[in-house]
Amino acid sequence: ELRRLFITLTDQGNSPEDAEKLLSLQTAFNRVDSCERFDQVSEIYGEQGSSDLGLIDPAQLPTFVQNAIEGLEEDQFSTLVPEPGGAAIYINCGSQVKPIPLTKDQLRERILNERIQAMGEDLMIGYRRQAYIEYR
Repeated sequence: ELRRLFITLTDQGNSPEDAEKLLSLQTAFNRVDSCERFDQVSEIYGEQGSSDLGLIDPAQLPTFVQNAIEGLEEDQFSTLVPEPGGAAIYINCGSQVKPIPLTKDQLRERILNERIQAMGEDLMIGYRRQAYIEYR
């Protein structure tokens, strides 16, 4: 689950206005430690283009964004990513792993293995009950 805060930069961050905007954004992000706080900062500083991207497959994103969000832990945000017309910061608000569907053969094998394991455990319980231990 990915969220994005976008800010416009007039001179690719080199103008005094851009520098002031980036400094205030950096100060605000010193206190960001969760998605809720990210949303609060996004409401204050975010501009058109800021949004909740929701559950999204990283492969659908541009390569520069994939590189920026790669390895982000939950509630961890990226560095400032230069984009056309400005820059963005992304935060990982959780991930969801899609389960791989099983084929009939894999399911049959899994059930067979579980049955064999259960039978083996039952046999071991029986053998322990019948065991005779001799102390010398």
